[in-house]
Amino acid sequence: GGRGGPAEPVPPGPRLTPADVPQYAGRPLYEAGIVRTLFLEFEDEDWEDELAAFYHTDVELPATLRVDGRTYSNVGVQFRGNSSFFSVAKGRKRSLSLSLDHVNDAQALEGYRALTLLNAHSDPTFLRSVLYLDIVKDYMPALKANHARVVINGESWGIYVNQQRYNKDFLKDAYGNDAGIR
Repeated sequence: GGRGGPAEPVPPGPRLTPADVPQYAGRPLYEAGIVRTLFLEFEDEDWEDELAAFYHTDVELPATLRVDGRTYSNVGVQFRGNSSFFSVAKGRKRSLSLSLDHVNDAQALEGYRALTLLNAHSDPTFLRSVLYLDIVKDYMPALKANHARVVINGESWGIYVNQQRYNKDFLKDAYGNDAGIR
């Protein structure tokens, strides 16, 4: 709870390292049945306060992302959403936006330059958007989605919905090129 008053302190999640999880390098980012683990490392311990201070600005906090045995430096991270930001208290899982190409334009994870990690705060099943997008793709161009585990500075923050961003990467997937008006 965010607006309903102070929330009880959240105990830290389990500690994880890249050696503790399976690797899926070379497999499609949104492949069904795969739950990748994304390791984010911020330089400062007050990363959450910094992200909150820059919420709804164009400032992205730099972090190192480790996934599938590869390291991506200078990834831009922001909190995202409205209700998923304001209704979720500090110390609890908030939705994240990652820009792999924040500094290095050529940097991408399995062909994708940006990730949207949704906390599914109003979906206790964590399935609504994943199932909906899986069904609708048979009838129209649709974003891709699956699940990912997020680890921040060695602490597991749990499962997120990993939903493709509506950007030029999506246009290229859906239409074969990224030209034109979205």
